[in-house]
Amino acid sequence: MGAFSGALLDHHNPWRGAVIGATAGAVLGGGLTAISTRATQEAVAKQQTVVYQSENAVVEATPMEYNQKTYCHKVHKRIWRNGQLVTDRIEEVCEGTKTGNYY
Repeated sequence: MGAFSGALLDHHNPWRGAVIGATAGAVLGGGLTAISTRATQEAVAKQQTVVYQSENAVVEATPMEYNQKTYCHKVHKRIWRNGQLVTDRIEEVCEGTKTGNYY
């Protein structure tokens, strides 16, 4: 999206605009990814809901259950951007190597 937007904005050199737009998109998206990962890990460690807020995003991670067979924790993660829910999923955080594909 960033590359496309940058190319449209820079009429004189669309390649330059695409590179600048892609870089900006990666930086902004990477920041949200880091916050999302940190929220999940902290929810597992504290065994309580964790909420992180940035300028235009909110990440909420709620621990659900622990599976002693797989050594994995389940976390319900929801992400809002500009007030709109964009992600609502269950993630697994495993303590080591997963021992099988069963739940």
